[in-house]
Amino acid sequence: MTPTLHAATIAALDDALARRENWCGETHLQKVTYFLQEMLDVPLGLAYILYKHGPFSFELRDRLATMKADGILEAVRQPIPYGPRLLLTEFGHQLIDDNDAQLCPIRPRLEFVAERLAPMGVTELERVATAHWVLKKVAPQAPPEERARQLVELKPHIQLAQAIDATGQVDAMRVQAAPVL
Repeated sequence: MTPTLHAATIAALDDALARRENWCGETHLQKVTYFLQEMLDVPLGLAYILYKHGPFSFELRDRLATMKADGILEAVRQPIPYGPRLLLTEFGHQLIDDNDAQLCPIRPRLEFVAERLAPMGVTELERVATAHWVLKKVAPQAPPEERARQLVELKPHIQLAQAIDATGQVDAMRVQAAPVL
């Protein structure tokens, strides 16, 4: 994926979240982009690690900073204790329009992930993204209950009942995603 198409994909994802009245902060973009790449096989080429609040890509953080510097995204400050929202500029909308033909094949995946994850708050996103991390990296063959226990081992502040719920959400999303892959 070219840098321009990569930026257009992230811009389109931000737009899909905003249309669903999502906060569009960096945490949301980090987690939703993680699902777009890791569950829905959109080849963004981002390396993710398990970090403080779930899967995190330092490369994506740098790309978001570049997109702000390039005038594609604008950081809109919010009252304390909230972080800034990352909203598309007119140039960002134009970037999406200019790359519409290349975005067309992945648009159903963008819409799928935005539809499922936009309503979630950051704590729920952390749980669900970490549940997917466990599925992909830690215990891919394990039954859901074991994956939930692994999640709690990695993130002790998450209760087992929450981990079980997050694991179930990931399993359901994987089934629901099949038609858009």
